[in-house]
Parts: sequence; structure tokens; C-alpha cells
Amino acid sequence: MPVFYASTSRGLSEALADELKSFDLKVGKVDKQGCSFEGPWADCAKANLRSRIATRISLPILDFPAYKVEELYDNVKKHDFTRYLTPKMTFSIKAKLNDCAITDQRILAMKVKDVIADQFNDKFGVRPSVDKKLPNVRFFIFGSKNEYRLSVDTSGHSLSQRGYRGETVEAPMREHVAAGLLRLSGWDMKTPLVDPMCGSGTLLIEAALMLKSVSPGTFHKKFSFQHFEHVPPELFDDEIEKVLAEEAEGPDIKLYGFDKVGLNLKAATANAEEAGVGHLIEFKKANAVTLEPPVADGMIVTNPPYGVRLGDEFFLEELYKDWAHNLKKNFSGWHVWMLSGDPKWTQFLRLKAEKRYPIDNGGVDCRWIHYRIK
Repeated sequence: MPVFYASTSRGLSEALADELKSFDLKVGKVDKQGCSFEGPWADCAKANLRSRIATRISLPILDFPAYKVEELYDNVKKHDFTRYLTPKMTFSIKAKLNDCAITDQRILAMKVKDVIADQFNDKFGVRPSVDKKLPNVRFFIFGSKNEYRLSVDTSGHSLSQRGYRGETVEAPMREHVAAGLLRLSGWDMKTPLVDPMCGSGTLLIEAALMLKSVSPGTFHKKFSFQHFEHVPPELFDDEIEKVLAEEAEGPDIKLYGFDKVGLNLKAATANAEEAGVGHLIEFKKANAVTLEPPVADGMIVTNPPYGVRLGDEFFLEELYKDWAHNLKKNFSGWHVWMLSGDPKWTQFLRLKAEKRYPIDNGGVDCRWIHYRIK
């Protein structure tokens, strides 16, 4: 039975594992980069289509030690790459090294490419081409302390790229991070959500997709595993039929997004419409520091500015102080979840955090923080 590996951002591995278990997948080891799961290829199709938190599903195909380039070549050639490629297809190799006798990643990638070329030339007299930008199939080889793992990508484009973000703003949150943060918050999909600094609307759009039971993989045109000769097409056809049948209008609750920047609201509105959830989200221009609750009870989820890539640090101290004052004045009893990229700003909230989760958001070391406003 194949053992697949689902990747995600640092801090979301446990949330990803819980999500995969909710699909009745057999989850194994969980580490900082993601988790493994064992099952038939139908489970691979299920994970690619349904996971909101994974960025990629790969299949490890070889584990071996190597100290010399020749050993590397001999080990890699033991695998049959015709299971994943045909001479007319394209492929790419991504290599990464950590404390190995072989020190050049380019040589590492080249040797794997040579194995594939030699294997196809011997068998067919012609080889598939390399395409670094849009290959049909990607292979990953990672070496650490002279132990190597070769994997084949089953996803293709990153699963985080849903395709609805035609409009973006500065420092946008990636889609899978937004979905992971919502899962960590414990949102029950019954409580209205409010984002007082919504930017391009990613948190609310991901929440709305959950409400509608829209599987994120339905935004993808084709997955890499659909090219594999040994994977029957009906596995994907059966699973896509199931997820499409589950889509619904969602519960009768509203999501609310506010921002003081008109261009942000324009982007958020366009993105929500593109995702097919515009009717579930109400976007309005407003300042977080003077905002009044749009509903009697709800939960705040937001990603406020914290000075990374956005600048304007001069205004951040006052923003956090004034926002905290407004929360205490108008949002008593509410739960607030916010993403913080710098603790020097959250200290001005003068609020006691009930939970903190470390999260990697686009390479920034952040904290997903829960406050209860009293």
C-alpha cells in the first residue's frame, strides 16, 4: 500500500493531520513539514481534492544512502520512472542538500535527470523533456547527512493556489494558511465571522468555501497523478463526482469583512465573486479602531499589519492601542483570533492571550493568538 506525504507550512502539521483523519485517511507520522498517510491511490485523489491545509501531496519512491555521485546514480536507476512518465511528457527535478558529501544541488538534480534520460533512451529510444516552469510531473530529491529520499509529486500546482485571487494586496495571506488558521481557531461554522482588517479577503473567502462545502481541489484543472500510467482515471472521476455532489449554499450565516482602504475592498469583493462565495460575505469600508459589531455575537479573525513588507511602522503603535480600546468598548464577550508577526506590536493591546500557535506565514515567523474580550 503506498505511503503518501502531505506537506504544509510550519505550525499547521497537526491541523493537517486532523483534517486528513476527518476524511477517513490513515495518518501516520506527523513532523514539522506535514504528515504521512497510507492508503490506495483513491486516497491520494481524495487528499488532493479535499485538503484545504496541504500545499502538496507527494509519494516517496526511494530511500537510500549515498556518498558519491556514482552511488547516487546506481540507487536512483533501480526505480522504474516509466510508471509516471511517457516520452512525450515533461518533467522537472528539484534538489536540496543538507550536510552531505555531495555538496552541489545542481549535480544532484542532473544525475537524477540522467537516470531518467538513460532509462527512456534504453527502452524507447527517446526521452521526455525537461520543463522547469510547467512540467507534467515533478520529482523531488532531498539529501540530509548522506541519506536521500526521492519523491514524485502527485499534485502539480501548489494546492494552496485555489485560483480565485485575481486581485491581491501587499503581504497577502496564502489560502492554505488561512484555512489552517480557521481550523486551529475551532470555528464551528455556525458563528458569524468578522474581519476588521480584511485585506484581499482570504480568511473570509476560505471560511465561506467551508460553509459551502466546496473542496479546494475543484479549482485545479488537472493533478500530476492523472498523468501516471498505473493510476486508473476512474479513481479521480469517482472522487470528483462525490465532492461536487456535496457542494451546497451553506448555513444561513453571514461573514463580514471591513477595511479602511478602498482598493483592498475592491480586491476582496472581486476575489469572493471569483470563488463563488460573494453572496456569503458582506464587505464594507470601515476603520477597525471605530468599528461597531455588525452582529450581536460573533468571532473576530484577522491578520493586521505588523510592519513586515508593509512599512508605516510609525502608525502601528497607535493602531494596536486604539483597536484594543475599541475591542474592549464594543466587543465584550467576543473571541478574537489574530495573526501577529511581531510581538512588539501586540504588547500594545494590553490583552491576555489564551492560546498561541507558532505559524510560518510566507517565511515570516508569526503567532496565531486567541484573546477573549472581557
